[in-house]
Amino acid sequence: MYKRRKSNRSNRSYNHRELIAHGSLEFPCGKYFTLLHIDSHKQYVEWHWHEELEIVCIEKGDLEVHIPGQTIPLKEGDCMLLNANVLHEMTTSYTCALVTLVFHPTLITGSKDSIFYQKYLRPFIKTTSIPFQIWQNDMEDTAFIRECFYTAYNHMKQEAGIGFEFFVREYLTKIMVYSLRQMNHNETPNSYAKDISAVRIKDMLDYIHAHYATPLTLEMIAKVGNIGERECLRCFSQTLQTSPMQYVLKYRISRGAAMLKEKSLSISEIATLCGFESPSYFSQLFKRYYLCTPREYRERE
Repeated sequence: MYKRRKSNRSNRSYNHRELIAHGSLEFPCGKYFTLLHIDSHKQYVEWHWHEELEIVCIEKGDLEVHIPGQTIPLKEGDCMLLNANVLHEMTTSYTCALVTLVFHPTLITGSKDSIFYQKYLRPFIKTTSIPFQIWQNDMEDTAFIRECFYTAYNHMKQEAGIGFEFFVREYLTKIMVYSLRQMNHNETPNSYAKDISAVRIKDMLDYIHAHYATPLTLEMIAKVGNIGERECLRCFSQTLQTSPMQYVLKYRISRGAAMLKEKSLSISEIATLCGFESPSYFSQLFKRYYLCTPREYRERE
């Protein structure tokens, strides 16, 4: 049975780092099946980051992965490795089914004092100039990556038999070793590490995520980034392809969607908790983003 990953997750900390546990402390790996559809209320995986590595394989449709300053298009059969601590968002132009393994580096290295971590994984994780790697469907080595990925994924899904954890670790290790070898030969600098906007964006998103329920202005958001309002607008436009206040509205609506699952809260109460003075305005914006009313969304859930 697939474990579905909610496309609008509510387990975020102050700085939008995920609080959701991927696996357990003893075996830090989580498996997910996510279905995104532009005509449904599951349209995107919102901006977030985590200290785990993430491998994504596209089973059906098209996906766009956004990191600050870049949009990476993926299609059916493509695989992608996302580095740790990289802020990212996932959207689809119509529909996409994807499977994901999210795992902590220590799953394959053991202690952070080990040679496996210090010599191989630590330098890779710290190299933010390489936030991701892609294996496209028509590349010769993609079949090997997919085979390793689905072998690990299927062992995770079944969780049966003595030692399935060894197989998961083995095949994820194969992917990482293969990836590291490729990067040593084909490393190309990426603008992600040099872009000061990416750092400012994290600070400003931290503030929005912590204070979305209160009145927010462009001036307040810009002040957190230690920049002027015009630079704040440029920063959001360049890295997230939206304006600060549009992002605030979208984030408030996504929080409202999560709260709608709490049947004890009325729609008016949710609107207030999300920073809207008017329940009707909340409902109007909600329908724009989710193509259904809050009441209809609650009934579906």
